[in-house]
Amino acid sequence: LRRAHQQHPFITIWDDHEVANNVYTEGAQNHQPEDGDFNKRKAAAKKAYYEWLPIRESDIHYRSFSFGNLADVIMLDERLEGRTKPVDSLNDPSYKSEERHMLGTTQLIWLKNNLQSSVATWKIIGNQVIISEIDLSPAYPNMPRNLDSWDGYPAERQSLKNFIVNQKISDVVFLTGDTHTSWAIEAATDFEKTYDAKTSKGAFAIELGTTSISSANDDEHHSSDTVMLMEQSIQKINSHVKYINARDHGYLLLTLSSTKGKAEWFFVETLRKQGSAEFLGKKFEFEKGTNRLK
Repeated sequence: LRRAHQQHPFITIWDDHEVANNVYTEGAQNHQPEDGDFNKRKAAAKKAYYEWLPIRESDIHYRSFSFGNLADVIMLDERLEGRTKPVDSLNDPSYKSEERHMLGTTQLIWLKNNLQSSVATWKIIGNQVIISEIDLSPAYPNMPRNLDSWDGYPAERQSLKNFIVNQKISDVVFLTGDTHTSWAIEAATDFEKTYDAKTSKGAFAIELGTTSISSANDDEHHSSDTVMLMEQSIQKINSHVKYINARDHGYLLLTLSSTKGKAEWFFVETLRKQGSAEFLGKKFEFEKGTNRLK
């Protein structure tokens, strides 16, 4: 990790496990009263983060970076800034409430303003959890939607999607982490009703998800053959998902020009041997003015 920081600039943001699993502004899924005061735990986690990660201490950490006319990188804080408590079930009566937030009102307005005012070709959103709607039921029947992702906050997601569509904001790319899994998605909501896999009509952005470098994914819990079947079952009913790999570890390399983008997933052969070779696992390209992965 020290070597990686020595070799590459980092734009960092905390996720949930800096504090506790599935953290939100006022608590976390696995923080219980017997664990002590949550705000003290959160403060200690922030202190450790500031001591070890290259980021300036600040009251807010959603921020943007300009790469000239080529790209604006818009970083979001989807954990500690405005996220309200996740629901436990799709049947929760508050599930679709506009009072439930991933970003919070202030950050959402800031994001919309940044998207609307950007003069760069590409609007790259540093996005911590998957924004596309994904039906996980074939592989995870007990978790048909990941309610810790944007699937758990449909009203705010719809507000953002409507803004992008209505304001005709093109060439938006969500760069997503969290799942320890590689994804290539033509970002869509209500994909069963409004998305056409043949034409990509209905997709409002591109979403690219990166796997973990070393943290566990499904390959640590199931055989590779079983994981491949799980991947295939998810893709079969999610036509906007063009690629999923929940077996391999590595990184995503995104290359942008004024006319197109290229996403390449590189994986290591094994995590069990230092110096293991890496290989190109998958590549997609997409052209300016489209939300179509090729």
